[in-house]
Amino acid sequence: MSNNGRLNDVVVRIGGEGGEGVMSAGEILTYSAARASYRVFTFRTFPAEIKGGLAMYQFRVSPHDIYSMGDKLHILMAFNQEAFDNYASILADDGVLFYDPAECKPPENFTKRKYEVPLKELAMSAGTHLAKNMVATGFLTAVLGIPIEKSEYQIIDKFKRKGEKILEQNLTAFRSGIEYANRYLDELSMFRLGEPEGKDRRIILSGNQAIGFGAIAAGCKVAVGYPITPASPVLEFLARYLPRFGGKVIQNEDEISALATCIGASYAGLKVMTPTSGPGLALMTELITYASMAELPVVIVDVQRAGPSTGMPSKTEQTDLYHVVFGGPGEAPRIVVAPANVSDCFYETIKAFNLAEEYQMPVIILSDQVLAYQTEAIPKPDVNSIKVVHRLEPDYENQNSEYLRYKITETGLAPIAIPGHPGFEYIAPGLEHNERGNPNYTPKVHTEMQKKRFKKIETLAQTLENENNDYYKVEGAKVLIISWGSTYGAIREAIARAEMQGIKVSHYHPRILNPLPKKKVKEIIQSYEKVIVVEQNYHGQFANILRMFVDYNPIKLNNYGGIPFTSEEIYNKIIEVAK
Repeated sequence: MSNNGRLNDVVVRIGGEGGEGVMSAGEILTYSAARASYRVFTFRTFPAEIKGGLAMYQFRVSPHDIYSMGDKLHILMAFNQEAFDNYASILADDGVLFYDPAECKPPENFTKRKYEVPLKELAMSAGTHLAKNMVATGFLTAVLGIPIEKSEYQIIDKFKRKGEKILEQNLTAFRSGIEYANRYLDELSMFRLGEPEGKDRRIILSGNQAIGFGAIAAGCKVAVGYPITPASPVLEFLARYLPRFGGKVIQNEDEISALATCIGASYAGLKVMTPTSGPGLALMTELITYASMAELPVVIVDVQRAGPSTGMPSKTEQTDLYHVVFGGPGEAPRIVVAPANVSDCFYETIKAFNLAEEYQMPVIILSDQVLAYQTEAIPKPDVNSIKVVHRLEPDYENQNSEYLRYKITETGLAPIAIPGHPGFEYIAPGLEHNERGNPNYTPKVHTEMQKKRFKKIETLAQTLENENNDYYKVEGAKVLIISWGSTYGAIREAIARAEMQGIKVSHYHPRILNPLPKKKVKEIIQSYEKVIVVEQNYHGQFANILRMFVDYNPIKLNNYGGIPFTSEEIYNKIIEVAK
């Protein structure tokens, strides 16, 4: 808490039934705060049903930088009893409950601060019960001190296409929420945000949108997919924007044909991408290995969700790591990239395209449900400074010898010819083949070709040995945390909290999970007395992969309930291990 009695770092959760506008209210508040230069960080869950079931939108807002969704709630806005019953237990001691008395009755033994907010009644006064989410938006806008004009702008932008009557009803409901909140503002002053620290140029993106933006910046020209939660918004974003940059978006009949189309477009010389989630990735498995065998660049986005099988489509896990590293018939090299936050989703997607083009193989981006829908205000990228890599092509004018698409070289790389150049035709078979691309099953050829394909990924691994961008080393630390993906922010905040208690902790968070720089990983691990590997899966998949390279049994901290780690959970583990 700041010296003026304000929290200046507020975690708000809105809960209600799917279809009541919980997400719309949260998004309007998030974008309004971000446009006022506040830092925001979001987390949401929603039912698998189209309508009904419990939905929740959480946003953390602060004048200064934040890195995770937060721990305890400071504000709970309960649209109904189910929201109260499920979320009141994580309300902080100094938190406050706002609830609609027509839909929610807190028990007598609920001792924390609470205020009735007649959402439905005020919405009806505005002309429609459907606008109760706008009443809540207005109420929270006033409580948090978000500039009213910012929220009004978002409401107008959202509803202007639905006609003047609906727009006016929602604005009236929003203003009635502000008016109702005004009577309590003195009592709730601790939740009013201070001035934001900096007003640098930022853009507001979700993880899925940032992946789409990164694909465009990298030069993607063809995106193909089949709808699946939680990856569909990537394709939706690209469908809206990619054609403006000369690209094409196609919705195919299934995930198999989606990847097959991408591979065909890659053969034709285009940069390609397909987004999916676990069940779709399972269908793509053979074609992933075909892209490895044919040595064609393709980017696959796996937005992980809780499994197995259909699992929990709207919940999160990090359970596809084994699949993306090892899955498929035979041994087929592929690169695996895992962004840590929304900004990473942009830059690591560009990296994925560059790696696919440079090393002529499939690259899989491992995101997850939390990161997919997580919204942040990130520094505006300087697109002019971005390095974009294009595949190695032959010198079409000065080729003095027969073109061998799969020529064995020191690096494993050979130029890829684009169709349409006489004398540079080649077959890209899934069968084992010789340097020309003709099928050949002899032991000698298969041995040579496997060495060639894996030489490319070994070259990348050697390059990674000399990079330290993913390693946060603290002098004197005896504890190391290793992690990957969306756990990054909660870990960074847990480490900062531990440092305030005099406990030093280092952190290794690789963005490239395959290949790993084995020598560097071994040296890092052996520098610490205790190593904790934090993952959102049952087995500790990354911990087990690390054990393949290093004779060390790390401490595992696993979470597989479908909800992300809080920094408090990780902090408590640090304290336990550091004793």
